[in-house]
Amino acid sequence: MRRGSWWRVGKSKLLSTWGFGVKHRLTTEGGEAAWILSVHASNVEATVTEQLILANYGIPTTTWSDSASSRRWAASASNAVSWSLKLDK
Repeated sequence: MRRGSWWRVGKSKLLSTWGFGVKHRLTTEGGEAAWILSVHASNVEATVTEQLILANYGIPTTTWSDSASSRRWAASASNAVSWSLKLDK
């Protein structure tokens, strides 16, 4: 998937309750273009291929924008670090 000069590689189901998986990922992640690189019989095969492509082409695994769940996790982690280091005082 591409957005501007940024590239992402990811996996999705071909069809889900949301419809066509690639279109859903493109829409939710704000991508401008997407390609289907390969199709796999299992999630394990898809994950291995995804990781190989990322490593071979040096594509980072970071996301383009924060999701609500990642913001909650970051806030929780930040609170845990502050508490353990007693930074509140």
